[in-house]
Amino acid sequence: MQKENVGHLTGSNIPLCDFINFNDLQQQNLVTNAKGRLLDLILCSKNLKCTVMQSNTPVVDEDAHHPALSIILQVPAANLKESNFNFSRIKTKYNFRKGNNRYLNITDWSQLLVIKDVNVACD
Repeated sequence: MQKENVGHLTGSNIPLCDFINFNDLQQQNLVTNAKGRLLDLILCSKNLKCTVMQSNTPVVDEDAHHPALSIILQVPAANLKESNFNFSRIKTKYNFRKGNNRYLNITDWSQLLVIKDVNVACD
């Protein structure tokens, strides 16, 4: 998103455009709602492949004005090396590979699928 290509640039969105340009990001979402409006801004680095589509399996029932999204982000394995991250500021390091995931497997998640209100589902 180049500033000179944006027709509706106002004082409130200039910092957002500056942030996008400074970090070399691209807006990836093209999914519109029933009124043809784009509600969700999904930013991704230009060197990563990001696919955004309307979800076929939303967690809660969606309405026409707020479509559920499915986002696939393909990150090259080379970008996942520990040396690429600054862990010096992190006091606790979690090793999720050694985590006890059996509790996730035995948890009954079906109750979330029957909740119609997203706010209640997140409580």
